[in-house]
Amino acid sequence: MLNKKTLSICTILFTLLALAAARSSFTISRGSQRGTRNRSSMYPQRGSQFRNMSSRSDYPMWEIKDGFEDDVFTFVRIEYDSFNSASWWDRWDNDFPDGDWNFSYRLHQMTSLNVDPYGKSIRLTDPDLFNYPFIYMAGVTNIILSNQEKAALRKYLLNGGFVMMDDFWS
Repeated sequence: MLNKKTLSICTILFTLLALAAARSSFTISRGSQRGTRNRSSMYPQRGSQFRNMSSRSDYPMWEIKDGFEDDVFTFVRIEYDSFNSASWWDRWDNDFPDGDWNFSYRLHQMTSLNVDPYGKSIRLTDPDLFNYPFIYMAGVTNIILSNQEKAALRKYLLNGGFVMMDDFWS
């Protein structure tokens, strides 16, 4: 069972993530398609579809205080396989890495937590999974998990881990 402090932190993180997602969808609905920033490269989403890849320099940076390098909150996005992902919002990398960097910055800006400015993306089978109390999974509508990934997620949750899943209106 989660203690009150962990539950409070998870509630704050969920609220901040929801606000960041609402901001993102508002920006897109205004028609900007977020194309005003400089993009250094592109990567394929599926078939011939491409999406601009953000640069870390597009977002504020900060230093982790000396002595706290191993004692920071790290936003961790889970990579997974999916089927029938004809649209960019049906994948693990929806709004990646922009959303992760924005969330990390807002958490750093609005709380007293020490936050890793870079975040991480890992698979559920990565042994590092258990080092992070909060993980995020985007576009889970068409998710495919192997038996090993299912077992790892179950173990993670039974050991007190918290997962936020977002299906982006699917």
